[in-house]
Amino acid sequence: MKKLVYLVALMFLCVACDDKGKTKPAEEPGTATAAKPDKAAEAPKPAVDDGFKDVPNSAGIRAEVPANAIPNGIGGAAGFHTKDDSYGFTVMEVSTEQQAKTFEQIKKDTEEFMFRKWLKEVKTADGWVLTCEMPKLDMSGDEPKEVGTIYGFEVRTKLGGKLYKCYGSVAKADGLDAVVKTCSTLKTK
Repeated sequence: MKKLVYLVALMFLCVACDDKGKTKPAEEPGTATAAKPDKAAEAPKPAVDDGFKDVPNSAGIRAEVPANAIPNGIGGAAGFHTKDDSYGFTVMEVSTEQQAKTFEQIKKDTEEFMFRKWLKEVKTADGWVLTCEMPKLDMSGDEPKEVGTIYGFEVRTKLGGKLYKCYGSVAKADGLDAVVKTCSTLKTK
């Protein structure tokens, strides 16, 4: 059980993937001054243009995300983030062991490690919405040092008959509404 608590806490603290290594496609030789075709006209239209984006590294999950959200890298955690840590989430299927835990058990487990206080505790028809305040740690020295506050969240919901959690942390409390809203929009293709 402690292993799970540590895993959840580490996931709340995970640092978003960085896209510095990405490169832009090169221009074709001799086309630098030529008018470029309209990429929107060239690009195939999605089957459904409903404002949702595919969640990278997931099995067909879609979500409404803000325009500045960056997909997590290939092979990374299923989700999106921003460079400034103001927004970000990860989606994963809930393990059988975790499915057996009640709302109160999950809250108790969360309170055991790196927890300050609950901001929201709401049961929903197929899960819950939990948000909390946690210490932000600097791990650069020999010992972890508390350097501020971060805000964690977990939204549990059913998608396509399976139980998923959408979770993570953001740098400021006013960012919680955006990630909780996104987590509440998750759907399958």
